[in-house]
Amino acid sequence: MLAVPLPPLLIDVKKDGKLVLPDDSITSRFLKAGEKLPASGSFLVGEKGILYSPNDYGAEFRCEPAGLAEGVNLKTPEKLPINNKGDQGMKNEWVEAIKANKPEIAYSNFDIASLLTEAFLLGNVAIKTGKTLQWDGPGLKVTNVPEANALIQTEYRRGWEVTRG
Repeated sequence: MLAVPLPPLLIDVKKDGKLVLPDDSITSRFLKAGEKLPASGSFLVGEKGILYSPNDYGAEFRCEPAGLAEGVNLKTPEKLPINNKGDQGMKNEWVEAIKANKPEIAYSNFDIASLLTEAFLLGNVAIKTGKTLQWDGPGLKVTNVPEANALIQTEYRRGWEVTRG
């Protein structure tokens, strides 16, 4: 079970037609003097701390508490592969994985991308409800805010149902 005290905040998320920005109590802890929120980036708030990245791809980030990142390489992944060829490299991996019928060739595979997508979409649900969510990942449901589940599961028209599992 994952507690999301404050959702991952995507700078361009809107609620009721208004731009949703992170609370000043969060941004003031991360923005340097004179620094403003970028056009894109994210705050990930978890049970042990907060991670802030001022860009879409996490090329740089800051953690709080400071000790959370102590001894951690914050410049390049230590455990995950990287092709150092940017967007075109990811596309090439994807094509090669399809041709070889080996999804593991592509770093940007669904095993990783699906979890990242789940986290960010859950952040949007938290923003819409304005509440702290307790997420049951395997069950694909919010356990403490029943109305949030209407934003997670879609009821499809007859004949257009999605089969899970």
